[in-house]
Formats: sequence, C-alpha cells, structure tokens
Amino acid sequence: MMEIFDTHCHLADPKIYPKHKEVIKRAKDNGVTRILTIGYDDKTNDLSIKIAQKNEGVWAAVGIHPNESYDKEIILSLEEKVVAVGETGLDYYRNNTDRDTQIERFLKHISIARSRNLPIIIHTRKAFPDAIMIVKEEKYPNGVFHCFSGNCDDARKIIDLGFYISFSGSLTYGSTRLSQVLKSIPTDRILFETDSPYLSPIRSEMNEPKNVVKIIEYASNVLGVAVEELALINTENGRRLFAI
Repeated sequence: MMEIFDTHCHLADPKIYPKHKEVIKRAKDNGVTRILTIGYDDKTNDLSIKIAQKNEGVWAAVGIHPNESYDKEIILSLEEKVVAVGETGLDYYRNNTDRDTQIERFLKHISIARSRNLPIIIHTRKAFPDAIMIVKEEKYPNGVFHCFSGNCDDARKIIDLGFYISFSGSLTYGSTRLSQVLKSIPTDRILFETDSPYLSPIRSEMNEPKNVVKIIEYASNVLGVAVEELALINTENGRRLFAI
C-alpha cells in the first residue's frame, strides 16, 4: 500500500474534532499514514498538539490565521511533534483584520519560525504581491504556500524564493489556471493537502484527510504521472520540508 501524507488539515476544527479518532482511522485505512494538523487560533493550537501527542503518524503546526484574533503570545511547545509554524500569512479577501495588523503578525510568525529553525506555513488570499515581498525581504526560505490560488507568475516567484507550493481540493474543481500552475512547478516543490474540513474534492461530503488520495489522483491525470509515483513524491517532499 502507498504511504501517503496529508500535509495540511485541521483535525482540531469543531467540524472534525468530535470524531477525529474515526477520521484518523479512515485516513490510515486509505493509506494516509502521515497527517499534519494545523492550528489557526489559541484553542486549535492547543488541541492540535494534544492530538499529535496521542496519535502515531500525526504531527502539529501552531499559528494564528490572518483573520483570527488571539489573546496570548504564540509560544511553541518543546514537544517534538510540533514541526512547523502556521498557518499564518495575509488574507485580503475577507479583510476581517486590517492589513497592517496582518503584516505585523506575519512578521512575528516568521521571526518565531527562524528562531526555532522550523518551516512556516503561509496562507495567502488576494495578497500574493505583499506576501511574496515580505518573504523575499525576510530571507527565510523555509516553508510552503498552502492551498495555492495564485497564477504561474506567482508560483515562479515563490519557487525562486525556495518555498514549496501545496494544492488542495480546489485543484479538482476544474480550474485551468491551477492545472497550468501544477504543470509549471518542479516536482520536488509540490505538496498536496486536504485543508479539511474545507474544500472537499467530493462536494457532497465534509472533507477529511483520506481525501488527499483523490487530490493526488486528479493531479496525476493532469501531470501524466502514475498515482503511486506522485504519492511518493508528495510524501518525500513533505517529510523533507517538515523533517519527519
């Protein structure tokens, strides 16, 4: 059986957390043996760490989403299963938080990641020029732009800065632009994720980590690469980035 990695999901999200044990089991039953669960506020950060501690094959990242508020400083646990900082970044689509505050928080996350030598997970929506400029100025080429929604020019700049690019279930919605981006990226910089419970490749169902298989299957058709080969590429890239 293939060893598959869902490189970004939210097991601590209220839609998944009450049944996260069953969700993890279904993932493993479908060959998804590695899961990175991402925090995006105080509560989900704490829960993500606890889930990772209690489940083999699950790791955690902690951070504050650009549109979430937080009451305490982001303090990374020394727990070895915390393998990344994020998600963080810039979101000018919802604009729930003013841009200056988002940028300030983004810079703080980068500083924390640098101090711990951990990769950073970047959320960017309608904000690629600013996000790319900040990453370039900060000179910390260690991380991934997750749930990519940009164009080929954005992707080229991100790759040139040394980052990975991750594709979610939105790839399967038939976007010619995203398929073109996928084909333009070196395979050693590609990752796949569910971003569950969001962006399900099965529109009638809540998303969960097992569905990363369907995203990889779709991508394999776009690239003309065997599913098994692309699954291995994704797992190796994820293990290299997150050092697991």
